[in-house]
Amino acid sequence: MMTKQSKDWILGYVYAGLEKYIIEGHMKKLDNIDIDERQFDRTKAIVQSMTKAEREKPEIINPSRKRRIAAGCGQQVEDVNKLLAQFRQMQQMFKQMNSKGKKH
Repeated sequence: MMTKQSKDWILGYVYAGLEKYIIEGHMKKLDNIDIDERQFDRTKAIVQSMTKAEREKPEIINPSRKRRIAAGCGQQVEDVNKLLAQFRQMQQMFKQMNSKGKKH
């Protein structure tokens, strides 16, 4: 069973892949979004190869943990690094959105 945190990771990846992000604090309505199912499955495999603690606190993922995660899902360490980078970008984007919303 996937936890809320792992679902958030996968959603973060999907949102990071969208070309059009935010317009004036609202998600722009997009029709016919193409999502690469294979990439989505790879992302899901990476997330599921993480321990609960790693999903909750991705900052604890060091190089040896990245190797274990990659081996556990049949991916390369570079793929794990890309997912972590995309997740960090999503966190930053949501923080920026929240801080802009609080200023008004």
